[in-house]
Amino acid sequence: MYEPPGPQTVPREWRERASALVADGRPGRAMISFLTEIIGLTMAQVDELRDTPGAQDVLPIVSATLPREAGALASAGPLALAGDVSSPVLLLLGETSPAWAADLTHALGAALPQAILAVLPGYGHEAIDAAPGLIYRELAQFLA
Repeated sequence: MYEPPGPQTVPREWRERASALVADGRPGRAMISFLTEIIGLTMAQVDELRDTPGAQDVLPIVSATLPREAGALASAGPLALAGDVSSPVLLLLGETSPAWAADLTHALGAALPQAILAVLPGYGHEAIDAAPGLIYRELAQFLA
């Protein structure tokens, strides 16, 4: 699990603001807010994402799903479910990730009976795209 989300991921104030942006027909602003305030990307990283082929295709999806998904995250209870998991679980955490990611990942590490925590040095929530080899090595080591 790479920085699994939970209620602390999307504070009520952010959910209300982002939902209002979507309702006002500004899904791009809502998406930028999500990427910078919640995920922790820089504006330079957001600009890179915006310039990738097909990036504009995501805006109708944001309009249709962001408020609903934010509400679902707010009601998620991963910690309540963790004690029932008996299998080994690899938890990945970016060293530079937002505080919510570190808080929830560490809490899950304490709640899961067989958790292994791997911190990804120098990366945040974007390591899957920025350092796929690092993710692969962590997964391969876990599965070995």
